[in-house]
Amino acid sequence: MFEPINSQEEQLARVLELTRSARESAHAGDWSMVVALEAERRPLLRTLFAQPFPREARSRVAAAIREILTSDAGLIALASAGRNETADETRRVRRSRNAAAIYAANGNFGSRRLPQAGKSLPLNGAASAGK
Repeated sequence: MFEPINSQEEQLARVLELTRSARESAHAGDWSMVVALEAERRPLLRTLFAQPFPREARSRVAAAIREILTSDAGLIALASAGRNETADETRRVRRSRNAAAIYAANGNFGSRRLPQAGKSLPLNGAASAGK
């Protein structure tokens, strides 16, 4: 971390702070906070890089950019994993609903086809023929 010496470096420090907070929020699963932090960070980034940095700050700026890029790559990976988990869960729910709908459509769902209490169903056609 570096000590800001001018307004441009103060902005960069704020961008780094927002980046770190977004990373922590993502690890905690607080994606609404990640979105809010990104909404604040994005215009700062645009403003920050509208003017060149002084030569003496360039190595610190390069280190900050590397941290931002690494953090953003981690956020993208976390978001992708979360998206995949959500898609898998959605597919499971959809399959369950489809199976229930098919089961209900075939008349296998409802009390009219279930045995009454105390009575058993025959195991095969031969057992019912003997009664």
